[in-house]
Amino acid sequence: MAMIENSKQWVRRQGRPLSVGIIAALIVTSLLNFFVPAVAQALYFNAGDIGQRPWALLTYPLAFSGLGDPFQLLWFILLLFWVMFAGGFLERDAGIGKAAAFWVGATILSALAVGVAAIAMKGGPPLSGPYLPVAAVTVYWGVRNKDFPVMLWGILPLKGIYIAIISVAGTFFGYGAGGGTSFVVGLAACLHLGVAWLLAEKSLIRIPALAKRSKAQIERDEKFEDDVRRRRQERDEVERLRRLLEGPTGGDDR
Repeated sequence: MAMIENSKQWVRRQGRPLSVGIIAALIVTSLLNFFVPAVAQALYFNAGDIGQRPWALLTYPLAFSGLGDPFQLLWFILLLFWVMFAGGFLERDAGIGKAAAFWVGATILSALAVGVAAIAMKGGPPLSGPYLPVAAVTVYWGVRNKDFPVMLWGILPLKGIYIAIISVAGTFFGYGAGGGTSFVVGLAACLHLGVAWLLAEKSLIRIPALAKRSKAQIERDEKFEDDVRRRRQERDEVERLRRLLEGPTGGDDR
């Protein structure tokens, strides 16, 4: 119980409970998929059997294992750090409720778009792993932080907007032309990224900033606070005089 309580306190201190939860889910399912491959087979998305496995629209990001060869493990570790970084920004920028809706929406929309395109073009890749929703979060972060520099692989400095563009291009070529499937499927895989870009560019889900007070508002607030302080001091002075007049006997005549 103490360990669970300490874990809850640690999550609260991070200020990014949703991102921490996603990371925990990725770690747990990676372990399960590594030791029990049948788990991944139940989670991945394939357009052809969506009628038999509709839950796969939401579970396919968990149908992968970050364990295996050293390169795969390194990629998985970097992915977890990026989810904490970019996902944490989304959480703070939009609030945990809208951030959760963003993750779920990006996951389902991308699967639906790729699935419909794959059926229409009679061919498309099955979906497994968190790349598509993470790409949407990456685009959101990059558009909201266009000039923020990030060291790609610790070597190449890139601004946020270029990271967003690379994410879109990587998605298109990974799921479309570059992946050996239809050009249309590649475009469909980028549909949710366009939505993420629009949400970030127009600040549609951002928590509204508090309006800056005008000089007149500041003066009115200060005057009100001064009046409250003055009245409190007057009451205290009246109370002090009353006690002084009453004296230690409570004002009784002798």
